[in-house]
Amino acid sequence: MLYPGWFDEETTSNPYKDAIEAVDIGGFPLLPGRPNKWLYDFFEARFGNMNVTYRIPEPDRYFAEDSARIALMGTYLGRYDDLTLAASLGPGRDEQYLQRFQLGTAGWYHTPLSTTEKKSIERNAIREVRHCAIGVHHSGSQVRVITHLYDVKSVRLVKRCDMTIEQAGKLDSANIDEYWLFELGYARSLAQPVSLPIRSFRFQLTNAADLLVATNWESLPKRYALLA
Repeated sequence: MLYPGWFDEETTSNPYKDAIEAVDIGGFPLLPGRPNKWLYDFFEARFGNMNVTYRIPEPDRYFAEDSARIALMGTYLGRYDDLTLAASLGPGRDEQYLQRFQLGTAGWYHTPLSTTEKKSIERNAIREVRHCAIGVHHSGSQVRVITHLYDVKSVRLVKRCDMTIEQAGKLDSANIDEYWLFELGYARSLAQPVSLPIRSFRFQLTNAADLLVATNWESLPKRYALLA
């Protein structure tokens, strides 16, 4: 038991000392700014040298890693309630697939599991994604642009060969690699499209609120960046 009590711990003994030594049940005073010597000595006697500096993990790590406990039914474990996957759409897609992204009527987006693993993004962080914002190329433009923010209805891992042309934009029946498949829902138009380079693939986690006011890729803040 810990309680807020003040003692001269250098010259007196813990009043619970006999009980602690007999049955390991007792109490220790604990106050901020105090050395709390009795508690310190108790831990040092059982665990050894306490003069060890431990690196405190960043908060992102706790939300991305698998929980040691199962959450209660109906609860949500995550750091961000509007986590957004912002990425660029690769070339070679079916024309209708591309047009759906241009018009804001797309139903699916996919990206290789290897992409997120190379960026050291935990799987739980991807499963936390609630929105997608995909940059596509429009005819005559020198950049890709994100014009819509999609709600994400579901996120799951599937083999590339199991995706339909509607889901992936082209078939790849020989590819057994795992991909993240995002089922997209309602799409809202951005007041100001977000531009990104046309010649390189871009991928990051950000927030919907920030994306709605951004004008270019560089202005988007990165979320879970500390995991990389």
